[in-house]
Parts: sequence; C-alpha cells; structure tokens
Amino acid sequence: MSIRKHRFKRWWLAGAAIVLVLGLLVFAITDWIAAPAVDRSLREELTAGVAYREIEGAQLAFRQAGDFGDPLLLIHGFLGSSYDFNQLMPELARDRQVIAVDQIGFGLSDKNPDLTYSKAQM
Repeated sequence: MSIRKHRFKRWWLAGAAIVLVLGLLVFAITDWIAAPAVDRSLREELTAGVAYREIEGAQLAFRQAGDFGDPLLLIHGFLGSSYDFNQLMPELARDRQVIAVDQIGFGLSDKNPDLTYSKAQM
C-alpha cells in the first residue's frame, strides 16, 4: 500500500469517527433538552392559585397571598417565575398583601414568539 493511500485511509477513518461522535453528541443533547412530560399532579401544583390579567394585549400570570396591609410585589429574576416564591409567600402574607408576577415571556405568562427574551431586551 502506498503512503498516499495509507494517509487517505487514515483521514477517511478520522473523518468518519468525527462524524460519528458529532452525531452521537447531537442525539444525546436533543434527548437531554427535550422537555419531559409533566404529570397532572405536578401541573396542578404549579398552577394552583394563579390568576391572570391582560396587560398591553398579553396575559400576565400572578399569584396573590394575604388580604390586608401594604402590598409587596415580588418580581423574579432572569429565567425565573412566580413559583420561585411559593414557599416564601405564606410567611410574607401574615401582615401584608403579597403579589408575585410572572414577567411576560416567563412562567405562565404569555410568550411572544417574535421576541428573544435576552437579558439586553429585558
């Protein structure tokens, strides 16, 4: 076998190995990223006590606790939701009204497919 054919064979095998590894990586990542189905009890827990208001044409989801006192508005951070405050709200609601909102594009609020929801846009 000539040196040229030997090099071609090595490069071909290396290329095939790279394609195989990349294919497996894409398969693993898409399987990992795919959202698992949410069972009914978890869905009910996540949506319990959620109300909606229309703000500038979008449905804004929020949770409310407490009936009196000065209102306290809880706003989640980037990639969060009002559910982040679920354990904290009953304690805060002892002496005030507490409202936790899902910002537009997050949690249970409407998502606009034309927006990217980047940190810069927020």
